[in-house]
Formats: sequence, C-alpha cells, structure tokens
Amino acid sequence: MSDTSAVTTIYTNAIRCSPVPEEVILDFGLNTSENPSPTEPIKLTHRVVMNYYTAKRLMLLLMGVVQRHEGMFGVLEVDVAKRIRGVRPGLPQPPKA
Repeated sequence: MSDTSAVTTIYTNAIRCSPVPEEVILDFGLNTSENPSPTEPIKLTHRVVMNYYTAKRLMLLLMGVVQRHEGMFGVLEVDVAKRIRGVRPGLPQPPKA
C-alpha cells in the first residue's frame, strides 16, 4: 500500500541526466519557449536522485508503458523535425497524396 497524501504533481517537457558512479541524477523542468535558444536556459525545478537498480526498474517500467501506448496509438516519433508537417523552405517536401 502507498501513502499518496503528500504527493505533488508537476508537468515536465525537459530533462537533464547527470550519471555519477553510484547514482543517476535527473533534473526536470518546463521549456516554454517556442524557439529554443542556447542563450535562454530552461529552468529546471525538480531533481530526482536514484541508484542504478532503481534507475533500471524505472527504465523497464517506462519502456513497458510506452510500448503499450504505441501498440494502441502508433509509434511516437521523438525527432521533432520528422513530426513537423507542411512546407518548409530548404527541406525536401513531403510527397503529394
């Protein structure tokens, strides 16, 4: 049984991973910029530190969750450039249907 009375919820779309010999450090934040810029840092707001055993269990859990989601709704493309639709100057154009 889990006590969730003190749980807080955040939304994140940015993550930084800092692996060290005995732990994995994950920093989470929210990127609100439409056009990310290297001079405009993403504010990281939450940190999770875990050992590698827990990191592996998390990896397996997330892989299973994503695989089930993709099985129901299709493959998730993580490359933003491949997800963008429409005409973009200088790039090969999508075939016309």
